[in-house]
Amino acid sequence: LQRARPLDERSFRVHFYLGLTLIELNRLEEAETALKLSYQLGGPHKAASAHLYLASIYSKRGQNKQAVDELESYLHDSPKAANAARVRDAITNLKSKL
Repeated sequence: LQRARPLDERSFRVHFYLGLTLIELNRLEEAETALKLSYQLGGPHKAASAHLYLASIYSKRGQNKQAVDELESYLHDSPKAANAARVRDAITNLKSKL
């Protein structure tokens, strides 16, 4: 994925999947950067899921306020998402830790 990025720097998918891979490798700062860029390039209709993974990163770091913000942004972008109820539950859980 690192090598694919220069082939299409404007592809939100390349940055999105790179971000997911970096999370798995526990390279959270790099993953955060890739996911933010993915969202920038893809916007709310194509890359709303980036918010879920950013929330995961922030949650792993104990940054619960930032995780809540990302989950709320996800629901704002995708209010009718199939997982909306679970996301709302996660928000409630994280807010209880603030």
